Amino acid sequence: MRILPLLVLAGAHALRAQSFDTVSVTMVAPGVMLKHLHEATQPWDARVLVIDLRHRELQLAGARAMGAFRGRERVSDIVRRNSTHDHRVVAAVNGDFFILANGEGEDDQVWREQWIKGVPLTDSSRAAGRRVRTELAIGRDGRVMMDRFAFDAWVSGAGLRTRLHGLNAVPGAGQLSLFTSAYDAAAPADSTTRGDAELALVVRARHGDTLDLRPAGAVGAPRELRPSRDTVVLMGGAGTEGLLARLAGMRSVRVTLASSPDRGPLRSMMGGVGRLVLEGRAVGDSTAHAESASETFTGGRHPRTAIGISRDSLTVTIAVMDGRGESGSGMSMGEISTFMRDLGAWNAMNLDGGGSSTMVVDGRVVNHPSDREGERTVGMALLLFRDEGPSRKGLRGSGAGGLGKPHRR
Repeated sequence: MRILPLLVLAGAHALRAQSFDTVSVTMVAPGVMLKHLHEATQPWDARVLVIDLRHRELQLAGARAMGAFRGRERVSDIVRRNSTHDHRVVAAVNGDFFILANGEGEDDQVWREQWIKGVPLTDSSRAAGRRVRTELAIGRDGRVMMDRFAFDAWVSGAGLRTRLHGLNAVPGAGQLSLFTSAYDAAAPADSTTRGDAELALVVRARHGDTLDLRPAGAVGAPRELRPSRDTVVLMGGAGTEGLLARLAGMRSVRVTLASSPDRGPLRSMMGGVGRLVLEGRAVGDSTAHAESASETFTGGRHPRTAIGISRDSLTVTIAVMDGRGESGSGMSMGEISTFMRDLGAWNAMNLDGGGSSTMVVDGRVVNHPSDREGERTVGMALLLFRDEGPSRKGLRGSGAGGLGKPHRR
């Protein structure tokens, strides 16, 4: 069946697509439709999920591989671990870019309603420069948002207010970074490249994204303190010894974690590269300059994973475009940008792609991942839950591992 335009049952929305054939249409669950679209001349082969958020039992959330700060796992395995009888994972795709060696995310991350990583600029070693990238945020109320969110955290006490530059991330010269038990390892201790001094602080109370702390001793050289349930470690880069000493002399210290712009309490946050649609305009071709992506990445045709939201924020569209194979060539950033706009996205962004691009529906991989070995292990996934419990009480996180007392490795 030839479609132009493509009509999708997502409320009264009419979503357009560019001369694609509809290979199949599947109602996955109430409010969730899966379409397989194909265009033969390029060729392009896409799976598109259309999610109607007016169905309040549907909820999106990020999930870490292995349930930890680091680790890699197949999307299908992340789905199996997180799906329960009452909260079934009906669909999922790969999430943020990650460090290949250990699966750690490259950008800001909120997981299970807690900040687990914050960086002033992207942590990617592959970026052509260091800039703030587009990130996907999901509010605790289920709102789906995207913006170039910047980590915006502060340390204050006794008349002092200074910026916290990182969370569970290596500080640079003159910078402070906080390490919590989510880091799941000793704070980095190589003073020549990682940090110059550290201060342990006891967690007295936590109010949402605000920590009330008490210094637990004097400032010392980095010595591989490991935060656990009740204590965090504040590490400073070169030149911060005096600032840390001042904080060590205070009775109480407060740390506030947030993003700018601040969109309220979050359920999840993950990054990507980069913005595809901005208020109805296809902007993928400008990503290379704006978000430090290489021209090869933006201009070349690759497998892609993208997410878009409608103007009224009630419809979410998630697309996986196959590539590097006979059935699909993949798309450039400009092409996937136009594709998402024509599917009805008022705002859209690009998630990790290439061999990571994977879509799982009802526990089954429905696209063709491009790696020769098949489905790739990734650092994070974006899950669509359906609350099927009798109370439908919603998806609430149980924390990111807690904050705790340091001990030596």
